[in-house]
Parts: sequence; C-alpha cells; structure tokens
Amino acid sequence: MKKDIKDYIDIHQKTKQQHVEFIKDIVASFYNISPREAFNTKSRKSEVILVKHVAIYFIKKFVNLSAMNIGAHFDYDHATIIHALKKINNYLEWDKDFQNELNEISCLIEHKKIEIE
Repeated sequence: MKKDIKDYIDIHQKTKQQHVEFIKDIVASFYNISPREAFNTKSRKSEVILVKHVAIYFIKKFVNLSAMNIGAHFDYDHATIIHALKKINNYLEWDKDFQNELNEISCLIEHKKIEIE
C-alpha cells in the first residue's frame, strides 16, 4: 500500500514538472525567445522578465503550484513569485492588448496540452 502511494506521488510530481516545462516552452515560443535565454539566465531585460512573469502566471493557473514550488522552478523566492503574479494581474486589468496576448497563449497551452495527452 505504501509503495502504491509513493508511486502515485512520484508520477504526480513528474507530471507537474512536465507541465511546468511545457508551459515555459509555449510562453517562450510565443514571445520568440529561446527557453534557455528566457529561463536559464539572470537577465534583467524587460522582455525576459515579462516572459518569466507570464510563465509564472500560467503555471499558477494551469498547474496550481504554490508560490514556493513555482519559485523553485525559477530560482526565485515565494515573495518574487507573488510580486510577478500581482504585476501580471495588474496589467490584465487595464491593457487590452496584453489580455489578448494572454488569451492567445492560454489557447495554445490548452490546444497543445490536448495533443500531448
């Protein structure tokens, strides 16, 4: 019984990791930046930060990880993740173009997720 639970948890964790990487790839591709350039760098360029923040937003939305767990994927602390989420939500309130971008990305994630499953 304990082994079954451990196996389930291991599979669940692997699946979440795959979804996180999948979302990172989709977001980077949408913004025409390589995932490596977007997520494996400490760059402070605004376009790189935007890609990271959008990926964080979608990871929270689709994978529903805690801020601490999301932070582990970006080498950020939970406060930085919360700040990123607030920033994206603020943009969504007043920027219609940004809303459209995120709707497009959301559709891409949903569509490609169905193809994979």
